[in-house]
Amino acid sequence: FGSEHADVFYRSFQIGDLVTISNIKGTVEDISMLTTKLRTENGETVYVPNQLIFNTPFINHSKKS
Repeated sequence: FGSEHADVFYRSFQIGDLVTISNIKGTVEDISMLTTKLRTENGETVYVPNQLIFNTPFINHSKKS
């Protein structure tokens, strides 16, 4: 995606935030150009494609409005 979209994406959450993306709840452990790595509450590692995150609503439980 374009640089303006990437800037918004990378400010939406950061490493250490608790998020829910496509019914997967976990703590952000890494953000790369292609995927975001989550650690679920039961210790599983899930790699979510950033394209999915960009096109799907998600919840950042660590940020208050």
